[in-house]
Amino acid sequence: MRWDWQRRCRSWSALDAQRKLESWLKTRSDRSHGKVTHLLTDKTGTLTAGKPEVINRIVANTVSERDLLQIAASVESQSEHPLARAIVESAKQEKIELRDVTDFQSVTGGGVSGKVEGKAILVGKEKFLADSNVRFPEELTEEARHLQEKAETTVWLAVNGDAAGVLGIADPIKPTTKEAVRELHAMDLKIIMCTGDNLRTAESVARDLGIDEFKAEVMPEKRSKSLKTLNPKAQLLPWLGTGSTTRQHLQRRMSELRWGQGPT
Repeated sequence: MRWDWQRRCRSWSALDAQRKLESWLKTRSDRSHGKVTHLLTDKTGTLTAGKPEVINRIVANTVSERDLLQIAASVESQSEHPLARAIVESAKQEKIELRDVTDFQSVTGGGVSGKVEGKAILVGKEKFLADSNVRFPEELTEEARHLQEKAETTVWLAVNGDAAGVLGIADPIKPTTKEAVRELHAMDLKIIMCTGDNLRTAESVARDLGIDEFKAEVMPEKRSKSLKTLNPKAQLLPWLGTGSTTRQHLQRRMSELRWGQGPT
């Protein structure tokens, strides 16, 4: 059974969702002779609104804040990732003209690269840059940590092997999420959040929402394997999420409950 909240629950309320979920859980328990103990969930688009926005720019002494956004948006304009779209939209709102990009490449779960005016550009996660031997100023790294502790996702920019700045991107929690978490806890269900985001950001979101367990920096294609290490005593693990890539990798291994875009 799969609940498509976007089509069936446009008049969503916590109580209505609880009743549907209770019915679904009872059906699963009756069929499997086991009790559902945990629910797995994506972060982006499920717990959060799925509408990321650039809210902070931290730069080294090599570029200005405007240049940071312009270069990052220029390279990210060739990507379809939600964070890339947020960066491009931010540049558009500030009427920043994008530069030409050559040799564009994208690494799933890492970031993108290209050349802008002959300079080698990397945009993405800190690990993505570190794997390319980028040099990080200590002050910039510390500033990025502060952004992550405020639940911001950090996107780094490197120019010719040196980290030049970092963008802080926020995706607001849905106004209905905390109530939904409370309802699930009242049903004696524990919630496990799985995300590709960094550890500090994931921890901040989990703490704010009262999430029981979380796994950070996990790519969709590796989630089914990593989830086995989260709670081996869990009886059943329905999945709440909107990410099609995640579902493709998990649907053969576990039951799935789609929360969908639902309430925002």
